[in-house]
Amino acid sequence: MKRPLIAAALTAAAAFSMSVVSAAADAAASTAAAAQFRLAQRLAADGAADASAAFEKVVTLAPGGPLADDALIGLARVHGAPEWPEDLPRVGAAQAQAAAAALGRAVADAAQGDRANEAKYLGGLLQLAPVASRDPRKAREELIAVATAPGNDPWHARARYALGYLAEIEGVPDRAAGAYARVIVEWPEGDAAVRARVGFARTQLQLERFGDAAAWLQSAIDAGAPDALGAPALRELAARELLRAREPGRRWAGATAPLKATSTTRGASLLATSRGGAIAVFDRKNSAIQIFDTHGAGGPPIPQNGVTALANDAEHRLYAAAGDTLMRWDGAAWSKVAALGAFAEASALAVDPAGAVWIVDRRGDRVARLGPGAATLVVVHESKGGDLGAIAAVGGRVIVAEAKSGRLLQISPGAAVPFGPSFRKPAALAADAAGRLTVLDVKAESLTRLAPSGAIRDTMALPAAGVSRPLAIATADDGTVRILDGSTGSVAVAP
Repeated sequence: MKRPLIAAALTAAAAFSMSVVSAAADAAASTAAAAQFRLAQRLAADGAADASAAFEKVVTLAPGGPLADDALIGLARVHGAPEWPEDLPRVGAAQAQAAAAALGRAVADAAQGDRANEAKYLGGLLQLAPVASRDPRKAREELIAVATAPGNDPWHARARYALGYLAEIEGVPDRAAGAYARVIVEWPEGDAAVRARVGFARTQLQLERFGDAAAWLQSAIDAGAPDALGAPALRELAARELLRAREPGRRWAGATAPLKATSTTRGASLLATSRGGAIAVFDRKNSAIQIFDTHGAGGPPIPQNGVTALANDAEHRLYAAAGDTLMRWDGAAWSKVAALGAFAEASALAVDPAGAVWIVDRRGDRVARLGPGAATLVVVHESKGGDLGAIAAVGGRVIVAEAKSGRLLQISPGAAVPFGPSFRKPAALAADAAGRLTVLDVKAESLTRLAPSGAIRDTMALPAAGVSRPLAIATADDGTVRILDGSTGSVAVAP
């Protein structure tokens, strides 16, 4: 009887010894992982190239430890996971893939951890990145899951804010306003509420409630709204419209004096808005794009042959159709976006808030859409002989002008419906942050501003405003309209 008892005692002693050794090993691994995590955080803060490897090592040292999910979320951020919806345009395909992989591991390994909502929120945002894998439906599902999860942490507010942003770029201002308002009411303190005030103000602009918009924008500015949201420019737009309503002399229809203008170059033929309110023109004589700041000082010419269309996105990055190539200028260099193929020498471009590029072909017969991150154009509208030309993305919609009929059409895959009034010869379109569309009619020599509903809100006679040969128009963040005059190469500003 003694031998079994002795054997059992020895087995228990061995098991206890092994558990002690295992606990000691786990403790040592956790200590090493904690030290490694602090190192990884410092490297990430310094922007060091080996920060990602440092975060990976944390997981390797203690894969089931309390810092594993923290390290994976840190890794996702190193790879470029966006913090806010406004950061999305800067996320590339490789960044999105690497960040999504890290976040997927974080969610799987710590589904109920203290950072699960954060990982799900960041993953939901990544589904809206302007890359080929973009999936708004999945993004909405993941963000709703975070927004409605039990508890009340900052990620609930961020997710609700992101849902408002998504509704806004999809052209549903009422739904966006509801999401933003909920953030303001339920989480009045914090960064999400400040951003939501700006978002809510944008929805009021689209509803032409300029007084409400101005008040919300001032509130956001006072609360420290980030510069990237452009609240001061939007407030200027709202304030100008309030004054225009009170003082008829401020309206375009009453303009009798020449508009203020900025000289560019005599060969300017195309126009877009660049960063900081700057003006970008294509000089066809010198085959170069040149950017002029708000004081009229021109930067060095950016050589580029054969540009036939120019546009800017929400980040004010320039897009140019040159021959059979669509390119983007990020402020330092050109990058190829896609081959245009049958749409070579495109006649017009527009970039919507989701990052899709809309392209009108040289003949004016077809409109194609290049999805975010896609390599292939998809034809969405055809009008043989319609002489399609100008195109604009506004309020979640895409509007194209038929020069021959004078109609404006709201287009989507497989559908085209009239929008607003008809014109004599609409040659250029420009959209602003209030969801309004400005139309340049070269035959009538007029500039007409349309409300989001398509109703006419104001019209300017361009000869009386000192513009003799209008070629192109573009809008600034504050809603002012720039008009390129081909006779002088100057750009007039219509407030």
